[in-house]
Amino acid sequence: MNEENTPDQQAPSGQQENWKARYDGLVRKVEQLTMDNRSTLEQLATRTSEVEQLRAQLSLKEVEKTSAVGERDKQIQSFQAAQGLTQVELNDLRAMKIKLDVIKKLGNPGLMKVMDSIPAMQDAAAIETVFTNLAAFATDAANEREKQLKAGITPAFNSQQTVVSLPASDEEWAKHIDSLPLGSKERQAAHDKFWTWASSKYA
Repeated sequence: MNEENTPDQQAPSGQQENWKARYDGLVRKVEQLTMDNRSTLEQLATRTSEVEQLRAQLSLKEVEKTSAVGERDKQIQSFQAAQGLTQVELNDLRAMKIKLDVIKKLGNPGLMKVMDSIPAMQDAAAIETVFTNLAAFATDAANEREKQLKAGITPAFNSQQTVVSLPASDEEWAKHIDSLPLGSKERQAAHDKFWTWASSKYA
């Protein structure tokens, strides 16, 4: 059996060198491309990692920004609420000062008992008018009551009301008044009736 001839044995020497050179060049080119591709992949992996890190940092910054904006808004709302309350308190204090100044001007300290019942106003003239009317009403009522007591007038009873017998002596009046709770309307009414009875008795 004859052995097969190798390419080097079959081709002339010039063709053999040309084929080898091309083969070696192709091998070098493939190796170079392989190295370049590997370098490119490494650079791509590095860039991808950097991009992912930047994205993570950006997300963190967005979270921090959102948190900071939310905290800022809360502080603004809290400040506005506190400012509103402060303004309300300031207005109330100003209104109270105006009331006190008017009471001092009128020379009637007794009006301090009803000052809280008057709405807060910034108009001193209006407040003075209200206080003046209240003082006049109270004075008129007191004078009328004094006239009734001096005249021995007692409130008229309705025909349907039950007539209650009144004490007939100072001792009975004292016992009756002492039997009623201190500070009650009934005790005050009993005092008034006693003075009416006493005024008519000793007139």
